[in-house]
Amino acid sequence: MNAVFSHLFYLRKSKTKSDSGIIYFRITVNGKRAVTTTGREVPLSLWNPTSGKATGNSEKAKAINRFLSKVENDIYNAHQRIVDKGERFTSKDIIDLYLGKDKKERTGAGENDSRDLSGTQ
Repeated sequence: MNAVFSHLFYLRKSKTKSDSGIIYFRITVNGKRAVTTTGREVPLSLWNPTSGKATGNSEKAKAINRFLSKVENDIYNAHQRIVDKGERFTSKDIIDLYLGKDKKERTGAGENDSRDLSGTQ
């Protein structure tokens, strides 16, 4: 089964702060979308909507981009795990697996089933 898979990071302006926004990611599989938040807030001045990343060489921008790279890698890993099963899937299935909501994937105490997307570990 060949499914067309893509993802995008984008910013939604904060309702409480006019100078920052929350980073969301959208996954699309065969034209069907699913969206969730990363829980990360970023100043509007650092965000590049074209690249879906923070701009600049500041420590804050580098930290945001490292976090987004990790999220991206984890999303691809979740996608690959689903593809390896050979079953049909949706964009929501990928997000659920990434967030640890897929009960079929939970194997026991050795796995980290929940993700803290806020980056405040």
